[in-house]
Amino acid sequence: LFTLGRVEAARGRRAAAAGAFERCLDKQPSPALAEDALAEAALERSRAGQTPRARALAQRYLARFPHGLHVARMRELAQP
Repeated sequence: LFTLGRVEAARGRRAAAAGAFERCLDKQPSPALAEDALAEAALERSRAGQTPRARALAQRYLARFPHGLHVARMRELAQP
């Protein structure tokens, strides 16, 4: 599902990419994959113009991975 998210993102299908990343999270992957999937889902929701959903995902990322690799970008998305 993570790979599908990447493929959909490359095709410019932002909402579909975000959905694939979110479904990846539903499968409870390893922490490293979960971190990347959550960040990618937030970014793709933002790129799709789905700001409230992107913000919620970014806030979820920050709560779950406060010292993660994507903190700076997620802080930007989490701003109202």
